[in-house]
Amino acid sequence: MITAVYNINGQKLKYYFEQSIKGVDSYNSRAKTIIITDENINKHYADFLKDRITIVLPAGEATKSFATIENIINQLITLKVTKDFLIVGFGGGVVTDITGFVASIYMRGLPFAFMPTSLLAMVDAALGGKNGVNMQLQKNSIGTIQQPKWIIFDRTMLYTLPQQEWVNGFAEIIKYGIILDKRLFELLEQHSLQDFQDKHYLTSKILYICTHIKTLIVEQDEKDNGHRKLLNFGHTIGHAIEKIESLPHGFAISKGMVAALKISEEISGLSTDDKNKAIAILEKFGLPINIDFDKEKIFEILTLDKKRTADTIHYITVNEIGKGNIENLPLVQLKDLFEQIL
Repeated sequence: MITAVYNINGQKLKYYFEQSIKGVDSYNSRAKTIIITDENINKHYADFLKDRITIVLPAGEATKSFATIENIINQLITLKVTKDFLIVGFGGGVVTDITGFVASIYMRGLPFAFMPTSLLAMVDAALGGKNGVNMQLQKNSIGTIQQPKWIIFDRTMLYTLPQQEWVNGFAEIIKYGIILDKRLFELLEQHSLQDFQDKHYLTSKILYICTHIKTLIVEQDEKDNGHRKLLNFGHTIGHAIEKIESLPHGFAISKGMVAALKISEEISGLSTDDKNKAIAILEKFGLPINIDFDKEKIFEILTLDKKRTADTIHYITVNEIGKGNIENLPLVQLKDLFEQIL
C-alpha cells in the first residue's frame, strides 16, 4: 500500500493506493460504517457488501436529486446514525457526489470517505470535495465543498470496467494534460488506451499523476475562487451538452474541450498545431470530437451556469499545451464565438 497525505484548510486527507477495498475495515468499525452504493455495484460486489450496513441507490445521473437525498436521510434516521458513524461512498461519480453531500448536511456534518469504482471517479469526481445534486437543467447546482477523510484507490476494480468507462475516464485525464501538464500530455501521445489497460504500472502511474495534479490545485484554492477554475476546461459547454444529449460525462466534456480549443485558437493565441494535437489525442482515446450541437439550447443553459457573474462567464481557454487560462468572457462575445467558429 502507498499512502499520500494532503492538507486542505487544516484537514488531513489521505489517499491509499494499491490498497484493496477490503481495507475499509482497518479505518473504522464495521458496525459504525454506512456504505452508500448503487444497484450495479451492489450486485457486482455482493460478497464484499454482505453483512455490511448498506444503502443502495438506483444507478445513473437521474439519481442526483433532492428526492434521493431525502430518501437517504430517512434511512440514516431509521438506522439511528449518529456523529460517530462514517459514511463511505462506494461507486462512481454519482455515488461519491451524493455521499459527500448527504454527509455534509446530515447532523450538520458527518465524516465520510470514498471507494471510487470507475476511472472517471478515481481521477476526478471523487477528488476535490465538491459534492452535490442537479436541479432542472443545471448540473451540480446545489451542493457543498467538504473533503473526505480518505480515499481508497483499488486499481484492480478498473479491470472489470467495460471499454466505454475507460474511454469516459480518459476525457478528464486528457484535460489535465491539455491545461496543466505537458509531460502528461506527452505520455498520452506515447501510449494507447490498450497500453493503460494492459500494463498495470501505467494504470498506477496515471492514477498517481492525476490525483496529485488535482489535489495540489485544491490545496491552493479549495473554494474555487481562482486557480481551481482551470479544472472547468471543456465543462462549461460540456455540462450543457451532457444534459441535452444525455451523453456520458467524459464524452460530453470531450465535445466541450473541442469547442474550447477552437475558441482558444481564436482568442488566446493557441497555435493550430497544438489545437490539432489536442483534438487528435481525444480521438485517439475513442472520444467524440464532433461539435454539431444545438447552439441555441446550449447557450440558453450557459446563461444559467454557476460560473456566470452578471453578463460575463469564467471560460477556460488554452495558450499552449500544458498552459490553461481563465478568461472572463462577456456572454455576448461567447455567443458571437459560437456563431462564428463552432
